[in-house]
Amino acid sequence: MSNKLPVYKMVLNEDNEGIYAIALVEYPAIERELVRFSQPHPVKFKIDDEEKRIASGALLLSNTPIYRREGDFEYYLTIEPEQVVKAVQKFFANGNQTQVNEEHTKKFFEGVTLFESLIIDSSRGIKCPEGYGDIPEGSWFGSFFVQNEEVWQAIKEGTFKGFSIEGWFHFDPVNLSKNKTPLQKLFQQIQEVRQLL
Repeated sequence: MSNKLPVYKMVLNEDNEGIYAIALVEYPAIERELVRFSQPHPVKFKIDDEEKRIASGALLLSNTPIYRREGDFEYYLTIEPEQVVKAVQKFFANGNQTQVNEEHTKKFFEGVTLFESLIIDSSRGIKCPEGYGDIPEGSWFGSFFVQNEEVWQAIKEGTFKGFSIEGWFHFDPVNLSKNKTPLQKLFQQIQEVRQLL
């Protein structure tokens, strides 16, 4: 198997593509076509305000290489900031703020609502809230109001540790051999390190 792993960008090309739900998960990954952020790239949230029942965290990281393995096929997956904006705008236009499920199952929760949302954009003065680590420019961050007692207890007990988007995207291959962008250079460096391991 080649050590030069392929890289794919997630893009929205069709009307039926986009984010349609957010899962509360123990381990925040990306699966082929159906996109979910969980292992091995955790994006953890934290309780922002216990009295007000607010849980906040990153929902979708831009320009972040995610290693994936499907059987014997290994690859990296990423999404660029402009596609994050497009996906988030479509998510809200479709009224999906209450589409929150458990571990990407059909168990949707009542009383869990995405009520705050921002895309990190320093050119517009939108920065990541303090205390959430180094979240890349162009990433999606959000806060949920959790009225559901069972879900709130699960968050407090650590049963759910992160958010994971759920949706359909098209995958475009990234050519790392021509005129490398900073992101492509990062992928190349990661692959070179993997060759040494």
